[in-house]
Amino acid sequence: MKLFAAVSGLIVLIWVGGALYIDGKTSKLREEFIRKKELTGSYEALASLWSEMAAKRALKQMERMLGIYSIVPKTERRGGKKLYIFTLDASKADKVLGRILNSNIVIRSFLARRTPDGKLEVRLEVAL
Repeated sequence: MKLFAAVSGLIVLIWVGGALYIDGKTSKLREEFIRKKELTGSYEALASLWSEMAAKRALKQMERMLGIYSIVPKTERRGGKKLYIFTLDASKADKVLGRILNSNIVIRSFLARRTPDGKLEVRLEVAL
């Protein structure tokens, strides 16, 4: 009988110890999960902010580049978009369009058509 009580007590102690160990591990893992989730949320917020900043920087670069080539665009704001309309000479068209299309600008729509006088009219809609 004493042996049965001792074995039963030992089994209960082992079971309680295991349960406490698992509970401690679970709470530690839960805290780590919450911390990593907060870090992931912070990273995603920063990534979207950085991409917005990069797009704005690219937009300013495009406006500076148009100024360098003496191009004055007509601009219109529509909600979260900005529309640029400008004409390019054939000599400048490749350089200017290549630099615009290879930049970090978030372009919503792009339309280029040749005018009767041989110039290129460009309509560029950019996300702000």
